[in-house]
Amino acid sequence: MAKIRTCGFLSVVHSLVTVLLCVIIVTGLTDNSISKQLPCEYRDSVNISSGTRDAVGNIVHNGVVYTSQNFALINYDYVDYDVRVDVANYYRGCICQVTKCVRLCCPIGQWYLSDGESTGCVDKSEDFPAKILANVTTTNETKLVNIIERKIYGFVPQKPCPALMIEDIEEWALDDLFLFQISGLILSIPFLVATLLIYAWIPELRNIHGKSLICYIFALTNAYIVLLLMHFGSNIIACETQGYLLYFFVLVAFFWLNVMCFDIFWTFSSGVVIKNERKRFLYYSLYAWGCPLILASLVIIFENTELIQVHLRPGFGINSCWFYSKYSDKMVQFMYLYLPLLILIAANLYFFIVTAVKIIRVQKATDAALKNDSRRHNRFENDRYRFTLYLRLFIVMGVTWTFEIISWAMENSIWIFYVADVCNCLLGVMIFFLFVWKQKVRKLVAKR
Repeated sequence: MAKIRTCGFLSVVHSLVTVLLCVIIVTGLTDNSISKQLPCEYRDSVNISSGTRDAVGNIVHNGVVYTSQNFALINYDYVDYDVRVDVANYYRGCICQVTKCVRLCCPIGQWYLSDGESTGCVDKSEDFPAKILANVTTTNETKLVNIIERKIYGFVPQKPCPALMIEDIEEWALDDLFLFQISGLILSIPFLVATLLIYAWIPELRNIHGKSLICYIFALTNAYIVLLLMHFGSNIIACETQGYLLYFFVLVAFFWLNVMCFDIFWTFSSGVVIKNERKRFLYYSLYAWGCPLILASLVIIFENTELIQVHLRPGFGINSCWFYSKYSDKMVQFMYLYLPLLILIAANLYFFIVTAVKIIRVQKATDAALKNDSRRHNRFENDRYRFTLYLRLFIVMGVTWTFEIISWAMENSIWIFYVADVCNCLLGVMIFFLFVWKQKVRKLVAKR
């Protein structure tokens, strides 16, 4: 009987030992299959445990993608960045392998405190948006930017800095070109708004031509406002969204200019007249708002999906709020922006050449007849005057964006940048004097 009990006891012990060994082996295998040494130095890594897994096993943390070669499951940490301690397993990613590193004294969301007695990182006590300003040098310029808004950078908190230097926040050092751009935008916007309000206020100016001009100026004003926000690094609208809005409103402005050019071309070159102005304006609106909306939607889809390769995406919000591509930024920008603009500019040029030829022929052939028909003569003169007005606008905007395209193609020519910026920044002033500061409009304003 004792022998049977002994055998039973030994059997139980054997079973327990077997189970324990299995647990140890399985645990060891699990640790070996997941845990591994960091593929980089600890100081070049960040905790990515709060990230999410994608379909192929990568970890996405704060917009940065870590493949299996760029992260590890580790069980240690450093206290005050000096003393190693054992902790529960967590994922740590080598951020400097997958993006550009910016080393900070403290994690984002904390301030560096130095009160004379102690120093260290503390949680910020004010609801104030954090900014990390740095001089970022590109091919064209060196610019002070808030790099927190740039997706291309990753942030690595290090051991707190040994000293603290307080900079006078009232002192600014901005280059002349930047100051000129800001000044020009601030100067142009009130003139654009004034033109917009006057044409919207006076009923005599709210015909189909005035409505088209209102839409054009509305788009241009919004483009200037967004551009001003981008220059100041404003957080009112997300950087990437600012890029989308600027792209959309620039296209809208060009499409409405194209509408005005086509309208004057149609007036002189076609025998077909659409008498219903409301229906005609509806067609124009569908074209001038719809096409930019489609193009902007495609840009957003391409940017945020896997439909096209990375180097063909617009890259809004990566290196700046505007276009960026690591491999072929010039061609990408040409494909999405300058190609549509060149097509519209070429179409406008065609419309004006054909219209000018038509005006010369009509004037020579029917000058005597028109004098005997004052009504037809007045209508012809009004149409010709409108043609001259739109021609001036096209020249102003066409020349402006021609220099813009040249400056994009010849990025090392500083004087072209200045010429393009002068034209762009003063466009609102020119439009005001073209369409408001003329005798007819001033008389209408005076009557009001």
